[in-house]
Amino acid sequence: MFRSVKVDLQNSRRMVSPFTAAIIGDIVSLLALSLIFANGLVLPAVAQQLGVTPTPSHASRTLRFDWPALEIGSATYEEGPTGLTVFHFPGRVTATVDVRGAGPGTVNTDLIRMDQPRKEVDTIVFSGGSLLGLEAIAGSATALKDSGERSGDDMPISTGAIMYDLHSHRLNDIYPDKALAAAALKARQPGVFPLGAEGAGRMLMQGLFYDCGTHSGQGAAFRQIGDLKIAVFVAVNALGTIVDRQGKVVKCPSNPEWKPGTSIADLMKTVPPDVGTSAPTPPPPEGSKKVDENTTISLVVVNREMTPWELQRMAIEVHTSMARAIQPFSTVDDGDTIFVATTEEVGPTAGSLSRGSLNLIASDMMWDAILSSVPDEPQPVFSAPPTVTVSPKSLAKLNGRYKFSHDQLVDIREENGVLMVHNTGPGFFDLLKDYWVPLTPVSDKEFYINSQFHTRISFVFSSAEKVTGAIVNPGRWGLKGQKQ
Repeated sequence: MFRSVKVDLQNSRRMVSPFTAAIIGDIVSLLALSLIFANGLVLPAVAQQLGVTPTPSHASRTLRFDWPALEIGSATYEEGPTGLTVFHFPGRVTATVDVRGAGPGTVNTDLIRMDQPRKEVDTIVFSGGSLLGLEAIAGSATALKDSGERSGDDMPISTGAIMYDLHSHRLNDIYPDKALAAAALKARQPGVFPLGAEGAGRMLMQGLFYDCGTHSGQGAAFRQIGDLKIAVFVAVNALGTIVDRQGKVVKCPSNPEWKPGTSIADLMKTVPPDVGTSAPTPPPPEGSKKVDENTTISLVVVNREMTPWELQRMAIEVHTSMARAIQPFSTVDDGDTIFVATTEEVGPTAGSLSRGSLNLIASDMMWDAILSSVPDEPQPVFSAPPTVTVSPKSLAKLNGRYKFSHDQLVDIREENGVLMVHNTGPGFFDLLKDYWVPLTPVSDKEFYINSQFHTRISFVFSSAEKVTGAIVNPGRWGLKGQKQ
């Protein structure tokens, strides 16, 4: 039907003005979209992404510093949740990059590897959403063009990297896009950086190597020595776990071997030996795709004049030093990337520091930044709460299918007085794919899975006490699903 309309429209344009034809084309497009929506033909993922609202970050915990040449904007889609952080340089910067790990996702990094001593980068972007989030990096450049700050004759240049915060982190595939990048740029301000689960750090995790599964975030540190300014930023989505300066594990509540004060050496004892390491690794099933689910992105910004070679050495040294604070670091399942940039506002001897001393200080600051990334919001409850008895009749009210995304459907059913949950999509902590798992009641509306991560499910009721939805792990990282 739509094809014949298009052909007739093309023929009609011979008899009308170009302006009128354009209007007719827009009307037909709107009518077509209306018919598609009316018949439910739009892919659920598309509809889901269209229904999101950018939210600029307004964190209670921030790092503040005086540096007009460095503007920062963070924004999230709370419907994910997911987010991004944009570093904007009004006077542009010279930058370089160092990539570690086996699964990086970056934009324009080849451009800044060309050792050209020129200021050309407008923005550096940290984005969630895995490969889908690459749109946000390019979108930060087009947003500068759309706002009139840059143009085709004065081409905006953005570089950046992505992190995987989809399945195993949450139950939907909402991703940072151009609209979110534009919102972050609009909200940018100099010298203010939100810490914790904000911006790019909104739905990150760390510690899964040790079965920790704890939420992470973004962190930063700033230091000024004379007229030399150094700022470091990081978003931690590491397979390894964050370690403090005494060698203690910062957070690993879901591993039964962990307790406050546990050292990384103690946690290493819980790692089982590999079996059959001499055998070749079998190929993945035909048609499957492996996406590395861990990445730590970082940035060092200085105001001192530095050559591309000096910037590259700083990137290598600071990146290497991060293995002290995140253990293990840059594994086969990580895609770690660090950017180093200079605003070139002061001379090459600013701060009276040698190159080695400057790199050492930046490396030390990065450890502080990593520690500051840990969210201070309450974590999920991993100890079993008191339980209650719920009647089979009340449990039966909760029966049904709950939709979190087009490929993440959760089924609930009452079975012999026990509420059971079944996840049809990719695994999410205790919600294992294709397994029916019993739920333990805390009330007639709140339940949890009595397993390692104690995944919680809270049911949402209307004013008429009709079940309308469910929230997995309600709270700061709650994931909402609608009852079908």
